[in-house]
Amino acid sequence: MRPMRRSIDARLVLALFALVGCASPIVGAECREGWLRCDDVCVDVSNDPANCGGCGVECPEWAVCNRGACVVGTDGGFDGSFDGDVPDATRDGSMDADATLDGALEDGAIYDAKPDGELEDGSLPDGALPDGALPDGALPDGALPDGALPDGALPDGALPDGALPDGALPDGGPCGGACTVDQLCCGGACVDPSSDDAHCGGCGNACATIEECVASVCEPICAPPTTYCDGLCVLTDVDPDHCGACNRRCPTGLCSAGMCIDASPGHVVLVGHSYDVSRLVIRRVVGNAVWLANAPTIDVGVYEGDARPAARNAVDRAIDETSSGRVWNRMPLADVDALTAALGELEVVLVHAQRGATDADLLALGASAGPFLRPFVAGGGVVVVLDGGGSHAGTWQVLAAAGLLDATSRSAIGNVTLDVVSPTDAVATGLPFQYRAETESVSFGSDGGADVVVRHGADPVVLHRVVTP
Repeated sequence: MRPMRRSIDARLVLALFALVGCASPIVGAECREGWLRCDDVCVDVSNDPANCGGCGVECPEWAVCNRGACVVGTDGGFDGSFDGDVPDATRDGSMDADATLDGALEDGAIYDAKPDGELEDGSLPDGALPDGALPDGALPDGALPDGALPDGALPDGALPDGALPDGALPDGGPCGGACTVDQLCCGGACVDPSSDDAHCGGCGNACATIEECVASVCEPICAPPTTYCDGLCVLTDVDPDHCGACNRRCPTGLCSAGMCIDASPGHVVLVGHSYDVSRLVIRRVVGNAVWLANAPTIDVGVYEGDARPAARNAVDRAIDETSSGRVWNRMPLADVDALTAALGELEVVLVHAQRGATDADLLALGASAGPFLRPFVAGGGVVVVLDGGGSHAGTWQVLAAAGLLDATSRSAIGNVTLDVVSPTDAVATGLPFQYRAETESVSFGSDGGADVVVRHGADPVVLHRVVTP
């Protein structure tokens, strides 16, 4: 019996050596080339559906393991992919040259690998889809809805340049994809371009203050014949707070045809003195002109421009000297915008003689201010313009461009004797019948339809136009 036992032992030893060369459960044993040890068992990961391409990589029910990749099976085997099928990457991250056929990527080409439709982080490793794997147009617009690919589903390099056509994956941008189909992401916020005044019809397309966004178009807030004034739509023909123009208030509270009713007459005065040099008599001219606004307290808007300090000081002194105890407030006007903003509170607008301005500057100033100054005068306001000096044709051009008084031209007269020809005019109050002009005084080529108060020969030097309500 002993020889037989030795024969059995020899067979066991041979069997153990055979197991070392293939699938072996023995801990520490080496697996044959191309096989991997998974749970201490050597497996062929090229065709094992429970360890396809790697340990623990299990193919779904509808797939088989072929060359280390889970692919759709046909009768238990694989002979290429079909329309709508994309085989998973092989172990080295590449795809066979014949793994996909023309038309293999159609609507629904990428279907859920998990029941909940998610692709977990790392499910498509780097290089899983090489250049050309997804040709242009493979995924049409909308093929992947919002949230279909969560963060990390496609790692860097998974989809090379050109793999997805423009629009296949919408850009969430700074808004993180939170905007609805009717919204735009503008400045990091979702806005409705059909009604957003700051982004009307597109990002950054802001409507003006007097406009609102309606159906993606900026439209006037106020429909004609109303006008937008201080947040209200008003009829400037009859509104006593906006009579003829925004913020033109009627002292009587009555406005008709854009003019204040029962208001004091308005006045336009053109004075041919620059006031760089002044004496009491010519200071009375400008002082009387300002106090045509006959009220205990008046607000005087002063446009200085480039007038000399001596001229500004002389005019301020003249208003004080003729005030007769009344109070006036000086309000500087830097430009037309400042004028229009303050006009509703002013009784007088005074423009100093300009020195360095050009004719174009003066005409532009008058043209811009005219639409506001005309109703201002019609409502009882006073406009006084001083002239003299400068290389231009005359500061009087501001009045001409505003449509208030056209003197047509001017001439330098220097230190000559002037005649007061309308001593009863309020502008001539306290003046002698004659007085001497000072340096840089001028005369004008026409009276422009106004009353002549002071002359030099036949040419007017001081003009006064009364505008009745």
